[in-house]
Amino acid sequence: GYAVSYVYYQADDFSLLANVDFSSRYFDNDVENNRNSLSNNDTTVYLQNSKSISSNLSVSLSSHIILPVYRSKIGIAYIGAGPELGLVYERSEYSYNIDSKSNGTFSNNQTSQSSGTKYNSREIRAGLSVVVGIKSYLTENIGLFAEAFFLGGKRWTKTDNDRYNYNDDTYFSISDDSSDGNGWYYMTQWARIGVSISI
Repeated sequence: GYAVSYVYYQADDFSLLANVDFSSRYFDNDVENNRNSLSNNDTTVYLQNSKSISSNLSVSLSSHIILPVYRSKIGIAYIGAGPELGLVYERSEYSYNIDSKSNGTFSNNQTSQSSGTKYNSREIRAGLSVVVGIKSYLTENIGLFAEAFFLGGKRWTKTDNDRYNYNDDTYFSISDDSSDGNGWYYMTQWARIGVSISI
């Protein structure tokens, strides 16, 4: 993930930071397969297609009190802690289709089958995070930092699931269900980099 940090209070032995974290992921995969089958002088041709898409977006806001544990001319090493609020959105979609066509002495027909799912999830997180990191100064007010953080707290989740099945115009079904839930979560991120700005 990536982050932007703003120092809104600076003292000799500690500082207060506001952080914005952002991470995203996107995956898209298409597979096509052709297969021929011979049985009793009948040839059946199968055309299979599948497609999967998934994406994730995460944004969090936090504030930390930062305590330096080592100082040098080029930067500091530090530890910190503070509250954090996060929003997470996940989406995935999968579809599968198979068409078959038979030609021969005993059969001459064509069939088609399709199925798929759609999944959406929205989550709100509120918790406490602890950070350990290093920061180097590019200028008096701008620096680069790399840190690991440990986060735990409460989460509230809402999910939606849609499914469908289709077969040759003779069978069609759709199911749609939603759920709400809450619970506790714990997370560790070992490599977060970003820009620090102070005025």
